[in-house]
Amino acid sequence: MHIYGRQRGFAALMSVVILAGMLMVMTYVMSTASFFARFDALDGERKRVSLSLADGCLAAAMARLQRDSDYVPTAGGECVSLGGECDAVPLPSGTCKICGVAPGEAESERIVVVRAADDGAYTNVRAVLVRDSGAYEVREWREVPHYDGPNCTL
Repeated sequence: MHIYGRQRGFAALMSVVILAGMLMVMTYVMSTASFFARFDALDGERKRVSLSLADGCLAAAMARLQRDSDYVPTAGGECVSLGGECDAVPLPSGTCKICGVAPGEAESERIVVVRAADDGAYTNVRAVLVRDSGAYEVREWREVPHYDGPNCTL
């Protein structure tokens, strides 16, 4: 009977230790999840910037085609500066490349491929442009997951 009296608080103590451990683990998991959620949001922002850069590059390609309907970018892609420097290696943020311009199915069509990157978020766009009433318009715009054209590194 004397032994039983000494261990009376042991179960309560172990319950408190186990609950405290569980709370610590839950706190760690929640703080880690919110920490990584910030990086997910940052990656999403970089992707949006990359998409905007690709759209700007496509607009630059349309302007070049408007001036010269036989326009073809230089080998390796033509750098378009949208706030960055085209001479730097590797290309900084704010730049993109017009990788290819090819004739489409109809004579008035051009297939344009552009690439853009912002801090590790890449966007590859393949667009079909059609010339109607003297101006080029986008008939089809598609982001392609992998660029498999000629050498056009960013």
